[in-house]
Amino acid sequence: MRHEFHPGRLLAGLVLMTAAVVYFGDAGGAWDAPWFVGVPLVCGGLCLAAVVGMVRRVLGLRSRGGAPRP
Repeated sequence: MRHEFHPGRLLAGLVLMTAAVVYFGDAGGAWDAPWFVGVPLVCGGLCLAAVVGMVRRVLGLRSRGGAPRP
């Protein structure tokens, strides 16, 4: 395996891509997204990604039984 799996980073990427799709659809005329949709979507998604990353880190520390690698 080339690197460890980071679910927080995956979730952050998915949330930002979702926000981009919402605004690209709005710009292209496919639908009408209000201006205030982006702030809760991005902020909420990034906060959720942070929580997922912290939970993953705590569970990873317990399963390996030591300090994480830098």
